[in-house]
Amino acid sequence: MRGQRRGGTPIGPLMESPMPHDRHAAYHADRARDEAIRAISAASADAAAIHQELCLRYSGRVIAALILGAVGKKMD
Repeated sequence: MRGQRRGGTPIGPLMESPMPHDRHAAYHADRARDEAIRAISAASADAAAIHQELCLRYSGRVIAALILGAVGKKMD
């Protein structure tokens, strides 16, 4: 789905990012969601643990982007 977000909304240079300081935040949010779904539906505890760890890592990147964005806005 390169060039489009889920749901068919286009991605491009003219589209304003909700977190302009981190252009990968939307990708990390999507991956966190996907990994959470995989963790829930995993067939084994080991697979669930791996997907949960990946979800937490991607979620951490999104949270960091949100915090950095809030800090950046206060500095303006």
